[in-house]
Amino acid sequence: MFEDRVRYIIEEKFVDLVGNVIDELRNLPIQSLQENTHSPFDNVWDSFVDQLQQEDDNPDDSVFTNAITGICQQSVETLSFTELKLLWLITEGCLAWQGEDVFPEIEKIAQDVAEELFSWIEQEAEEPEFDDEYEEAEYEEDDSEEFDDEPEYEEEYDEYPPTYYQEEQVKKTRH
Repeated sequence: MFEDRVRYIIEEKFVDLVGNVIDELRNLPIQSLQENTHSPFDNVWDSFVDQLQQEDDNPDDSVFTNAITGICQQSVETLSFTELKLLWLITEGCLAWQGEDVFPEIEKIAQDVAEELFSWIEQEAEEPEFDDEYEEAEYEEDDSEEFDDEPEYEEEYDEYPPTYYQEEQVKKTRH
């Protein structure tokens, strides 16, 4: 039961990341990828969805893959080390790592999480599931935040928790 709850929380975070990446792809003009990318759509997300649903070999496949992978990697870089380790628990990389007592290097964890995020993005493009849920949740969140007087973090914290790259820099300076 506890594992199911943890999986649910991790999946919620992936859904949130998927929504963020999709928003970014919707705001990215198709012309920004390559001049010779052929698409009737004006943004990368709609073009990617159309391309995946056609199931034809398309010369633009690698262009989309590279762009979306880059955005997934950027999203992963914003996560704290703890968030990364939690998200990593449901990746293919974690399954391959079973039996080990320690976590792999941070770069391996980040790569596995970015790959998992990309697979969620690809799945959403093929069979939309989260898009409507994400928009509804965002709308509900906005309403609740409007009346929420409590700050998200206590006043003693001036910034958000550090990302894993910031944590790694601190570790390097301590040695």
